[in-house]
Amino acid sequence: ANGTVSQVSATASNVGSQDQFSPTTVYVDVSAIPSTAMCYDTSNDRFIVAFKNANNSNALTVVAASISGTNFTWGTPVAIDTSGPCNYINTCYDTTNDRVAIGYNKFGGSNTGGYYAAYSIDGATNTPTEIATKVQYSTSQQSFVALAFDPVQNVIVSASTQGTATKIKVFRLGASSITLGNEANIPNSSYSNGTINLLYEKNLQKVIANYGDGNNSSRLTTVVITPSGTGTPAIGTENAWLTDNPSSNNTMTFDENSGKLLFTYRRNGSSPTYRGAAKVGLASGTSVTVDATETFFTSTGQAREQSAVYDETAKRICLTYYKTYLFLTFIHPQN
Repeated sequence: ANGTVSQVSATASNVGSQDQFSPTTVYVDVSAIPSTAMCYDTSNDRFIVAFKNANNSNALTVVAASISGTNFTWGTPVAIDTSGPCNYINTCYDTTNDRVAIGYNKFGGSNTGGYYAAYSIDGATNTPTEIATKVQYSTSQQSFVALAFDPVQNVIVSASTQGTATKIKVFRLGASSITLGNEANIPNSSYSNGTINLLYEKNLQKVIANYGDGNNSSRLTTVVITPSGTGTPAIGTENAWLTDNPSSNNTMTFDENSGKLLFTYRRNGSSPTYRGAAKVGLASGTSVTVDATETFFTSTGQAREQSAVYDETAKRICLTYYKTYLFLTFIHPQN
């Protein structure tokens, strides 16, 4: 990949106070199973949060917020699903159809399985409106649900673990509809043994998945996914690039400035253990090459609960992680 990682010394400015919306109690899973998710609506300049409302029998709920300066203005939360317990929640924004997609798993009872829901956001009132009845796409439990929008094919790609397989499925949002497409398994019966990172790579115009392969000692593995409308997506060549198990503490971000991928993870197998580490990758054709150079962004201690996002203005990747306290740093691949 011919890339190295640079950690940028930066001081955050104009940081607002934490804000709380109503309801004030959100269910948190003690097993670290995702029970909240957030995405950004670029058309309405709103943040969308999906969460389990502990004040309403843990019903899956969505709420929208606008930001002025460092202050939030929250809309009215809307219940998505009240018919049973939900987990593995994920969201993404469809820039073509101006819709928010929510993927999640339901467990227990006759409603078990994977579901998709879709909402439009009223920018004047921060009100989410359901565009169509939620759709059940599987009657089997789904773990580690991830979503990414492909604007060229006008579909949302979904990845999740089902039993001993990682399922790749596509669906399309319309003005008032959710249309299910076909699905494919990642080859070799591989399944994700932890967090699945999924993103759309703008230069390649394809979707990339990064996950711990449960059939290969949970080694971090990448694969390129090529959607074809709502037809069966093509799965590229898998690359098991890290001989370690990050225990779900992994991220993948596309740096639009350098055209490269940044991978961060918790390094379990090197001394001192559990340090935060990063590598750079490059997608080409139907595969991803990850550079051998490894950069550590912590010297000791845990680097857990990692989350990363690309800042288009600063041309930097913002990474947060937990190491006794919550840390924030800016890093980017070198050209």
